[in-house]
Amino acid sequence: QVENVIPGTYYIVVDGGEGDFVLTVGQMFSFVEEAVQASAIPAVFSLSENYPNPFNSSTVICFGVEESCRVTLDVYDMMGRKICNLVDAFHSPGQYETLFHMDDLPSGTYIYTIDTGNHYAARKMNLIK
Repeated sequence: QVENVIPGTYYIVVDGGEGDFVLTVGQMFSFVEEAVQASAIPAVFSLSENYPNPFNSSTVICFGVEESCRVTLDVYDMMGRKICNLVDAFHSPGQYETLFHMDDLPSGTYIYTIDTGNHYAARKMNLIK
């Protein structure tokens, strides 16, 4: 158990692992973990539907970038209020997946957006408790 952690984003490189991991600590969610998948470099930018959807407390969001760029992935409620920032980091070309835990949020529909500077996309996800 970790105690006295200041909310924020921590970038962790695990020796011997397959990729970089990001841990975000905050009040509205438990943690976010981003892992580089060992797969082919995508030919185009992509933002997949989260799975499972609808979900209960945690879901996975996958995206792909075809060129090196800064990626931001944010979650908003239906009123347009930003709930949290899942990803805000430079990424090399590849497929990525983010595990998002929403234990402290109420049931409802949320929007997640991705912005790479050259591309922007948004999708809906449904939290059911």
